[in-house]
Amino acid sequence: MILWGKIQEFSIFSILQFLATYRKSGILEIQDFEENGYIYMTNGKIDAISLPLSDDLLGTRLVAAGALSEDQLKECLLAYNHDESHEPLGVLLLRRGYTDRKTLQDIVNRQTYDQGLQLSNWTAGTFKFVIPERPIEFPITPSVDVQELLMEASRRLDEGSGPGARRSRWRRRFVLPALSSVQKRSRTAT
Repeated sequence: MILWGKIQEFSIFSILQFLATYRKSGILEIQDFEENGYIYMTNGKIDAISLPLSDDLLGTRLVAAGALSEDQLKECLLAYNHDESHEPLGVLLLRRGYTDRKTLQDIVNRQTYDQGLQLSNWTAGTFKFVIPERPIEFPITPSVDVQELLMEASRRLDEGSGPGARRSRWRRRFVLPALSSVQKRSRTAT
């Protein structure tokens, strides 16, 4: 473990921005009172976000897109819930051949942004950043840029499609300071 702390003191997006700036690779493990989350990063980009209590949304999205049957989803979720590796559901679906790479890529991209927004509501709990003994490789990675995620979160919050009650408070506390530091770096780089 190389970094740990409390979410109350350092927002998840602040930690992500720090890890992106230094192009770190590893797993950001997040825990609040009800849920654990995992953000997998390579060279400062997000490869996957796994929130076990909401990862079934990926399967639901695939069923809605007609890329997966209800029975296939149930079978995978049962296997997934007994898996101790914390491997994202998309990896299991692809490994079993239940969906194709392009469809999964499109849905994983949307899922990653949505889960990033969900993480913005986490204001309590702990985080730790660990470097696994061997790198975790994903067959489908959105490789989401952290700054892109912050911009998308800001856009969605402005449009009202993000978390409701905490919207303006969250934006003032986490998104705007992070965006202003990006803008300052941009001005000094030019």
